[in-house]
Amino acid sequence: MRLHVVIAMEGAVPARVECRSCQRQHKFRAAAPGSKAKPASTARSDGGAPLVGKKRRSAGDAAAGPAVATVNPLDALLGDRSTSGARSYSPGDSYVVGELLSHPNFGLGAVTATPSPGKISVLFRDTTRLLLHQRTAPGPLASTAARLEPPVRRDAGPEAPSERPPKVRSVL
Repeated sequence: MRLHVVIAMEGAVPARVECRSCQRQHKFRAAAPGSKAKPASTARSDGGAPLVGKKRRSAGDAAAGPAVATVNPLDALLGDRSTSGARSYSPGDSYVVGELLSHPNFGLGAVTATPSPGKISVLFRDTTRLLLHQRTAPGPLASTAARLEPPVRRDAGPEAPSERPPKVRSVL
C-alpha cells in the first residue's frame, strides 16, 4: 500500500484520494490491492427477509438520532441576506469582498477574497473559483488613455547646409 492524500470526503469516509508516488487520483478503496472488500451482510438480525438495496443501521446509528444535515458554506455566508441585490458578473466590473454576484454558468456566488490585482475568489454552491475583475476589453473598446503612444519623432535634420555641424576628419 502506498501513501495517499485524501482529496474529497463523503461524510466521514474518503471518496477520492491521490497517490503520492504517481500523482494520480482515484476512488478510495478500503481493501488492500488484490483483495476484495468484505461484502456487508444482508441478513436481518430479527430473522426477517434480507435487506436488499438498503443500508443497515447499527445500534450506534439509532442511538445517534437522525442524520445531521450539513450546511452549504454559501448558505451559511448568505444567512438572511437577500439575493436580489446580486450583480451580474462581468470581468470589466470591480468587486469587493462580501459582494454577491450572479455568474451565467456557475450561478449565485459571494466574493470571499482578492488574492491578487485583477482577480477575485468567489464561493459558489459547489466550489470556490478564481475569476477576473477590473479588466478592460482589448481593441477599439479600450479607453484611449490606456493606450501607449509612440515616441515623438525628431525632425529629419537642419534644412540649410549652413545649419549643419562641420564635418571633422580624423587625424589618425
